Amino acid sequence: MATLRGRAAQPLRPGFIVKAVLSGDIPLTSGEIVRQASITDVHQVYKYLTRQENITRPREKRLKGMSYLSFITMFRFARYMGLVEKVREEAMLFPPPGDPLLSIRKPDDVPEVVESKRVVYQLTKAGVEDEVAWSNLRKAWAEGWPVPQKAKEYAPTPPPTYVEPAKPEVPVEKVKVAKLKRPKLAETPSVTQFRKLLSYLKSIQASGLGAKEIAKELYDVSGATSDWAVAIEDAMEAARRTGQKARLETLAKWNRYISEMAEGFLDDDLPRIIAALEEVV
Repeated sequence: MATLRGRAAQPLRPGFIVKAVLSGDIPLTSGEIVRQASITDVHQVYKYLTRQENITRPREKRLKGMSYLSFITMFRFARYMGLVEKVREEAMLFPPPGDPLLSIRKPDDVPEVVESKRVVYQLTKAGVEDEVAWSNLRKAWAEGWPVPQKAKEYAPTPPPTYVEPAKPEVPVEKVKVAKLKRPKLAETPSVTQFRKLLSYLKSIQASGLGAKEIAKELYDVSGATSDWAVAIEDAMEAARRTGQKARLETLAKWNRYISEMAEGFLDDDLPRIIAALEEVV
């Protein structure tokens, strides 16, 4: 077993918590011991443990914790490396009022609009055996640690790879202008913030950037909007309590955009993300 040092050795490392919950070593917030759970279930455990850890810490040293959007992004690398696998889909525990939320799936690379479901995961054999990649899933995926290679035996589908498409000749100045247009996004979402983001994403789409450059831009934007998921969840709960139906419908649209943004950062995701964002504004 490799020796972990620094932040990778901390007990609240998100990857370690995912593995511990799906191993049955840490119960859900309800107290139930499981070996199959949704991302939401595991994230709630992570938030609870973070709050418990902060009780004993001075204010200036408290852990900020990972937002739900960032947690979903981190979890994707575990799926890519075959450390976890989907077991089943279930109806949402707290469906929004009105029309159901929709998601875009790509079975056999053919886009399909379906009703959003609660996806339940479990550890694969590779996920149970691994003792290193869980410490930093993003780094493990980026650096191609031994585990991702071994995990191909257990993964239901091969991990995705970047394919650099042919791109037209574009003046260097035009690419630089596209990169400099990124707006400053506040931690709390608003219609104005969404409009700025939509304009920026359309400028990326028209810039002629390559697949890797677009993926990086989308990843950076997703990081800037990571706090929006938490703010929207809190606002939806307040709207439910006070019976603000119109407000809740608007927030449900915003929440759908955040879900679309969390699905991926590859260049072929950009039209889907823009389409979802256009419904918001």
